[in-house]
Amino acid sequence: MEIIERQKNPLLKREGVKFQVEHSAAPTPSRPDILEELSSELGVSKNLIVIERITTSHGSQAAFGKARVYETEDLLKELEPKYLIERGEATKEKSEETEEETEEDENESEEDEE
Repeated sequence: MEIIERQKNPLLKREGVKFQVEHSAAPTPSRPDILEELSSELGVSKNLIVIERITTSHGSQAAFGKARVYETEDLLKELEPKYLIERGEATKEKSEETEEETEEDENESEEDEE
């Protein structure tokens, strides 16, 4: 992942971020994957990030996106449209379910080996 542009907005206490994700020989990364990468790249909690859009041009191996990073969750909930917040929450729930399934699969494979 590459951060293309960061623009501070002190009035709304948030930061706009434009990013690019290379995904050669793979489909466009999912929102949970991108959210995880953004969180680690920017050093903030996933709960403070809203992904506005992710686009991939036809035939391209790179996805471009826009996100906003807030100082607090309250500001995020106050300023962002409800549908974007819900989309982000659904994304976080799916990523948590995937992590749980992965852990269960690992536990089952360890039990099978014994």
